[in-house]
Amino acid sequence: MIKYIPINNLSTNKYQNKIMNNTETYKKVIEKILIKAEQGIDDKAYYLPIEEFVQKFDAGAIAKSIKLKIVQDEENFTKHFLEVVMSAPNSRVDLTRPITYGNKDEILRFLKNPESLKLITEHIKQMG
Repeated sequence: MIKYIPINNLSTNKYQNKIMNNTETYKKVIEKILIKAEQGIDDKAYYLPIEEFVQKFDAGAIAKSIKLKIVQDEENFTKHFLEVVMSAPNSRVDLTRPITYGNKDEILRFLKNPESLKLITEHIKQMG
């Protein structure tokens, strides 16, 4: 006989709320990566990826770390991806989700837009 666990008895990971409801941390990370992006993104030459960790977690969390990352398009170095990267806790696999794509000005405009916080937070919730 199969025994079902009632939904209301399921417990969530103790880190889930830390990850999902951390808007202030996300806001600070967006501000930090914006500063790095203004200095580091180059539409005329190749550059190393720009990263800012949202959070690193202890063992048992649903992710080892979450970070925002800006990478250059390999085929067109004048275009860039802003991505959310979540490292899986027990493997070397990273879940990567592109948030936006464009030239330097478009990426900076997105990061300065107050709506970007809501969009990034939503993507992190979906990935978790």
